[in-house]
Amino acid sequence: MQRETAEKVGTERSPAVLTWRDRPTPPHGHELRSHGKDARRGDPLKMKVLAAIRAYFGHSPVPMRTVFFASGLLSTIFVFTSFIGRTQLGTAPERFDWLRQAPGPYLNFFAWAMLLPLVALWSKRWPLKGHPIWRPLVIHFVLGLLLSCFHECSTTAVFLLFLKNMRYLQWSPELFNNLLLSIPGGVVQRFIEYSFLLMLLIYMETHRQVREERTRVLQLQNELQTTQLLTLKKQLQPHFLFNALNTVSALMDEDSKSARTVLARLGQLLRTTLDEERTERVLLIQEVDHVGDYLGIETIRFKDRLQVHYDIPAECQGALVPGMMLQPLVENSIKHGLDHSADRMEITIEAMKRQNDLLLRVADNGRGCSDPKEVFRNGGIGLRNVRERLSLLYGKNSDMVVTSSPGKGFSVTITIPYDNHGFNLS
Repeated sequence: MQRETAEKVGTERSPAVLTWRDRPTPPHGHELRSHGKDARRGDPLKMKVLAAIRAYFGHSPVPMRTVFFASGLLSTIFVFTSFIGRTQLGTAPERFDWLRQAPGPYLNFFAWAMLLPLVALWSKRWPLKGHPIWRPLVIHFVLGLLLSCFHECSTTAVFLLFLKNMRYLQWSPELFNNLLLSIPGGVVQRFIEYSFLLMLLIYMETHRQVREERTRVLQLQNELQTTQLLTLKKQLQPHFLFNALNTVSALMDEDSKSARTVLARLGQLLRTTLDEERTERVLLIQEVDHVGDYLGIETIRFKDRLQVHYDIPAECQGALVPGMMLQPLVENSIKHGLDHSADRMEITIEAMKRQNDLLLRVADNGRGCSDPKEVFRNGGIGLRNVRERLSLLYGKNSDMVVTSSPGKGFSVTITIPYDNHGFNLS
């Protein structure tokens, strides 16, 4: 009978017994995190408050972390200055009470740190400029006075509550009267601090606007200069192509095989020119190779009447020079030398490093002229182009000198700043 009763009791209680397998397992970590995100997403009021706080502090011209750090630093300096003045210099021989003296400056500076975005917003909303200057002055006077009253009353209340909780203060009618008498002086001091903060923000905003305007002007100048350089460089390409096609045309009736060779070299030269179209400056050795390809075409045309000598030291080969700069100078020598004479002509291309400058010289022994300026006036597109590009790229740091005399040829010397840009081919 007892066994049946025990079995009956065990049978009735068995459903209430939970094994470890039957117990519910807690949610995993990622499930907890997802629940937390859902909870945060489900609280629109909290999200709106956080967004409003971020928007408010976003009006600060300086990161708030920097503002709070500066406030703490200034407060510490102010407190230690007061400590030295009271104890070391003998202005107040009594003991310096840190709990009474230290909280005040920290409350003052950190309160201004919290109000900084508001003052910055006011300075942008009512800037101290324009024709009726009195209007923003009156607005800032009223707003500054109200904000100074709020600052003084709130920080004083927090400071008194701190002293009361620390049992440093006991309320009394005399204390209340003294507090009322001290508030106007504190408001005046806070208004002076507000004025200083406003002037600082106006200075920072003005400096930022001037810096942005200067940056914008520089960007426009760079874009204009780039456009002008690209225009000048594109001007050289049809000019060079026209001269090269004249060479091919002159050879068609005389030597068709040489004309085909010239066309092949011309294609290679044009391909190189188009590849370097976006590069304003190239290595001097690359520029010399480019001129060499062009002179290879002219050598086929004039045969043994044209000789070219190069004098490019290794220390100059890695210097950066404007692309397609030497070719117009060589064209000028051929145009005013070989085209109007049956004599032989030698062209010398040389470079020289002189202190911080790079000197490039293209000279010939052609017929020359009595007035070098005549070359610029009478269709000297290539020379004018080179001179304008040098002026745009280097300004007063570049120079171009053309000398000539009858029977002694032309000589063009270019001086630019030496810049190897880390290249050393020696």
